[in-house]
Amino acid sequence: MVKFTKMVKKTKAFTLLELLIVIGIIALLASMLLPALSKARGIARRTKCISNLKQIGMILDIYKTNNDGWYCPGYHWADKLVPYLARPDSNSLRIFICPSDETPFPIGTVEECDPYLSYAMNVMITGDDDTNMQVKMKKEKNINFSEKVVMCDADNDQIMKDNTVLSESDQCRIEERHSSGANYLFWDGHVEWHAEPPMPLDKYWHPYDGWTWPDE
Repeated sequence: MVKFTKMVKKTKAFTLLELLIVIGIIALLASMLLPALSKARGIARRTKCISNLKQIGMILDIYKTNNDGWYCPGYHWADKLVPYLARPDSNSLRIFICPSDETPFPIGTVEECDPYLSYAMNVMITGDDDTNMQVKMKKEKNINFSEKVVMCDADNDQIMKDNTVLSESDQCRIEERHSSGANYLFWDGHVEWHAEPPMPLDKYWHPYDGWTWPDE
């Protein structure tokens, strides 16, 4: 009779030292990758914010066209723009919120839409609901439209200042949510990121030199 012997293959177990080495390598790789992933997420949020402001800029142009050249007033501006959205629902209203803003500013009266905001309107250009502070588009030859700010990352819905500079530190309005800077929508429709120092009023915020409220 042939006797069969069962062969048992012995496997070598990890030692504690080897296990600790593997864990250390994984932790090292994670520490190298996490900053890159965090930076990528920050860039994605900044890009989404830029897209939001560009869309708002286009809607502002539509509003101006439909209202005989009058700008959308800064007071409760989101309420005034909601009817121009393709679908005025909670998803569409996300364009009013910066993805890096953890505490959007609650404003507006459209209760079913809850229009929370992350952006402030520069009412020195767009005007306000007061009849003495409403602004109509003018064909000003001396205005550099690519330098005039219409809207930006902020902690309120309006910016209205008459001093020489604007900044987060002394005005508590502009919020530097993106790599120590903020996104700005300009009068010509383009969007730029700017860091501190603050941007001078006469160049970027007033519609023209020697600015006063228009009389028409």
